[in-house]
Amino acid sequence: MPGPLPLSEAGGESVGGMGPTDAIVAVTLNCNSRCTMCDIWKNRMKDEMQPEEYRALPSSLKGVNITGGEPFMRKDLPGIIRVIKDSCPQARIVISSNGFLPDRVEAMIPDMLSADPNIAVRISIDGLEKTHETVRGIPGGFRRDMESLNILRRLGVHDLGIGMTVMESNISELPDVYALSRDLGVEMSVTIATDSEVFFGEQKEALRPRDTEALQAVFRDLIRSEYASWRPKRWFRAWYEKHLVRYALGHGRPIACDAGRGFFYLDSHGNVYACHILPTFMGSLRKQTWEEIWGSIEAEGVRAEIDGCERCWMICTAKSAVRKNLFEICLEVLGDKARIHLALQ
Repeated sequence: MPGPLPLSEAGGESVGGMGPTDAIVAVTLNCNSRCTMCDIWKNRMKDEMQPEEYRALPSSLKGVNITGGEPFMRKDLPGIIRVIKDSCPQARIVISSNGFLPDRVEAMIPDMLSADPNIAVRISIDGLEKTHETVRGIPGGFRRDMESLNILRRLGVHDLGIGMTVMESNISELPDVYALSRDLGVEMSVTIATDSEVFFGEQKEALRPRDTEALQAVFRDLIRSEYASWRPKRWFRAWYEKHLVRYALGHGRPIACDAGRGFFYLDSHGNVYACHILPTFMGSLRKQTWEEIWGSIEAEGVRAEIDGCERCWMICTAKSAVRKNLFEICLEVLGDKARIHLALQ
């Protein structure tokens, strides 16, 4: 399959004058977990995209979230990473994994590092050992996660983190997971259970925390701790978490969604959607070029349909919009940090 056209020739780049900057790429929709907040594990997918097919991705990408299912179930994952890095040389590649396959992690990561020395990995941790294994449905899963993190660090992956999906069943352990991330010296990201017809499944939002006062109290301490640090990356995480609480309380997104413009979702069969939350099909990379999809009448119809959408607030669906609103967000972040430090005096 031929690679993407140069930016100046790409037909789909009339959207905002440039190509998308971010992509959520599910390299498989099979999974070895049994998560309560996600139904992907029920899939039995075949004929998923082969490594060379990923050359069709647009070269404009600056961020690619490799997700699943469980990416390490793909034995050809290193080849996929190599092709994506070749096709999208500016992209920061982040692999989101459940961490339950430490042997595969150990076998594959050296090849991935040779393709992209700056590759990032995020391992899901949804509570302390007992809670995490209940949420994920995998006995012994917590031990495997710690093993995977140790392997990743030993093999030279420097951009490491853990991710937690907050629900009623684990909200009380958010401070413990945050403390674990600090003890391990890794990043931490947080989201809340979300419905999706094309990804997580439906009726997942019913799992969200019900005690709004407890929710605010738990996040308040976390946000203060992040703002009290002297690492700007943690300040922006605090800003995101502040608005995650507001979103959970019904206040909507702080910035407009950029789905189908600044970012998109690609499933493991080559189907392109504006995002992974709504059934917003734009085209197929197996049947069309990227330029045909991005500049199509169907894609324009999807953009018009979802304009002003408030269905989620996640890091992966906010990055491109954050880039476009960075100056205003920086002012808010600095104001929040000043208030936090004044309150601590």
